[in-house]
Amino acid sequence: MPLAHARLKDGAAQSAGRGLAFQPPSRDRLPMSMLLQLQRLAGNRAVADLIGTPPRASVQRVTLGWQGADDDSWNKGAETITAEGKKGAPGDEGVLRIPVGGIAAGQAGSVKGEEGGDSDPNIHQPKDWKPSKPGEKYRVAVSSVTGESVGSKDGGQAIVIVPQGLARGPVDVLVHLHGHTIGYRQAKHGKGKPAPPRDILYARSDQQLLAASKAGWPMIGILPQGAFFSQFGPGGQLGVNVDAYVNDVFGLGLKELGGTTPGRVTLSGWSGAGLGIT
Repeated sequence: MPLAHARLKDGAAQSAGRGLAFQPPSRDRLPMSMLLQLQRLAGNRAVADLIGTPPRASVQRVTLGWQGADDDSWNKGAETITAEGKKGAPGDEGVLRIPVGGIAAGQAGSVKGEEGGDSDPNIHQPKDWKPSKPGEKYRVAVSSVTGESVGSKDGGQAIVIVPQGLARGPVDVLVHLHGHTIGYRQAKHGKGKPAPPRDILYARSDQQLLAASKAGWPMIGILPQGAFFSQFGPGGQLGVNVDAYVNDVFGLGLKELGGTTPGRVTLSGWSGAGLGIT
């Protein structure tokens, strides 16, 4: 019998002829080389089933689209992003950019009194502003620059970037944290189409993950949305618990991540992004 088919339902002991109870093999009795081979061939789920450990169930609570996103926002729904950083048509080569909410390890809702400054190119010094002391920097309400919230009502928000043709099983993950900016929220604009958000226009995360996938190194991108000064975690926590955040995103129930599990995780970020990473 192929290893991938050697599964025990829910890890429970199964009756096997003559009323005898069949016990799942212990991890201690299986050579590590066999477990690693099974993981490569059939994924973590097969290993969990074989040794009797029930897999973590999908929570199925994903929220697509970001809170406060206008109809023309890049964060209204999933879009294919091309190598040129443009929205692709059906069938175009690119990566799928998915704005999601409901992440328990993230910052939920809006941040009362959220302010930002000149570290974001969308924020400019007010004409009537004057410093009250030497070295003072101006601050403006972030709500005057973007109408989108930091999080959704039921959890944090993030951009999930998925390459086309993603294979089942463990997959490498890039977690990229924005610095002291409005993050990946859509900036307010006048007439015409809105400019792409930060991950496309400045960090070029989507385009780089597309290039990596084409080169044979497919990675999932997870871009947590935080408050202006790197508050990514619940309750205004600085930084983010990366392990919890990644596991929560994979547990949202996104169909594009079906059959995949987190593999190696790479962290990156702009200046100011690393506070409180655990």
